[in-house]
Amino acid sequence: MFVLCENTVGFVCLVFLCGSTRANAKEGAPKILSMSVDVPDATNQPPDSARSTTVKFATDRAVRLEVQIQQFINDKGLTARGEDCDIATSCDIYLSTFLDTTTPTARWPGSATFVTFNRIFSVTDTNSFQVERIIRRDFCNVTVTPVATLRVEALDQDTFTPDDIVEQFNCGPLPSIDLASFVTDPDLETDLSWNPLTCTGLLQGGQVQLTVGYRASFVLSAACVVPSPIITAELEKSI
Repeated sequence: MFVLCENTVGFVCLVFLCGSTRANAKEGAPKILSMSVDVPDATNQPPDSARSTTVKFATDRAVRLEVQIQQFINDKGLTARGEDCDIATSCDIYLSTFLDTTTPTARWPGSATFVTFNRIFSVTDTNSFQVERIIRRDFCNVTVTPVATLRVEALDQDTFTPDDIVEQFNCGPLPSIDLASFVTDPDLETDLSWNPLTCTGLLQGGQVQLTVGYRASFVLSAACVVPSPIITAELEKSI
């Protein structure tokens, strides 16, 4: 929500009312972020389509990027070698992820290592299943977020032998998010719908699929959470 006010010298102030996010929902009143827009005198101005407006951001800003892993599909129950996960039962799948902002366009695994992959979900005796997990990354004090690719590895867990790789996915790259878009289009702040994100399986030619969505929101820096170098994303079950 925006509130405009004008003083006697032709300067317009813009107040951006941020609704409570999950990070500050308990605080009660909405946060208020003040910004200013320089508007020249209306005399002899060009048409609206030819005008440009410069937005001056306050320093208290952050972008929250969320990626939701929604569904894993492996109806045939095969590993990357084309073998059944188990002879008598179905797969025992676990998923590990890494949000790569360092080398998002590089070949698998990009800048990820065994240590930086985070195990986020597991099932037993199931080939295809709903995941519904959200990976969150906050970018504090930025005007534009970096391009990112979500790396996802699916493995079948075995008891007496090494785990089998089922599939490796590159999801993205996610587009760079410009903070200015949340001012020029205020509907983005309340639009919490998921945008589809393409995930490409690298080992089974599309037989195993992963459904993923992403969204971005504008939050105050006080609510911005910086991940550690290894735990690269905050994980939570989606609502």
